[in-house]
Amino acid sequence: MSMRRLLMTLLTCLLVLPVAVLTAPAAHACSCTGGSPAEQLAAADLVVEGRVTAVTEAGRERTYTLSVTRSWKGSQNDVVTVRTKRDEAECGTTLSDDPQIVLARASGETWTTGLCDGRVVTGDGRLGPITAQQVESELGQGTPAGVDVSEPPPSDEVVTESGFGVLPWLLGGAAVLLGGLAVLVRRRGHHGGR
Repeated sequence: MSMRRLLMTLLTCLLVLPVAVLTAPAAHACSCTGGSPAEQLAAADLVVEGRVTAVTEAGRERTYTLSVTRSWKGSQNDVVTVRTKRDEAECGTTLSDDPQIVLARASGETWTTGLCDGRVVTGDGRLGPITAQQVESELGQGTPAGVDVSEPPPSDEVVTESGFGVLPWLLGGAAVLLGGLAVLVRRRGHHGGR
């Protein structure tokens, strides 16, 4: 293969790689470590017990509307809206129609929850949802819905959906390709001078 053809191939790869990476579907893995009920409750900005009354989906997100029966942290409204990713691979969660405990974090003006929120290590070492009894043990009986309305607290935390994102991969790939190109050009210069 001629040097010119090799350089053109490398340049083409350098230009096509970012397009391929940026347009590829997201492939993430969600891994939950769980924790004690106290750890999960301390990390949550919202802790409520309620039942799903509506579900909407838009893009890669699902929004649940919950009819709240009691609250321990965050909103004291009768109804709260909680967002999550649609895909469990992105740590999205599915809320059932049954009454349940929901833990969420403040994200700007909304509440967000995920597969790992409210997951505790059970007696047999597995992960399971936090129970009302565990919440009551840590935070008391809670407040009936509709008492003392409060909004999500302001959050200085930058929320990212997948950690570092694509940029490090693009920069690393470009560095490898440019390094290979530099070696080829240098070799070409040494061989061409003979």
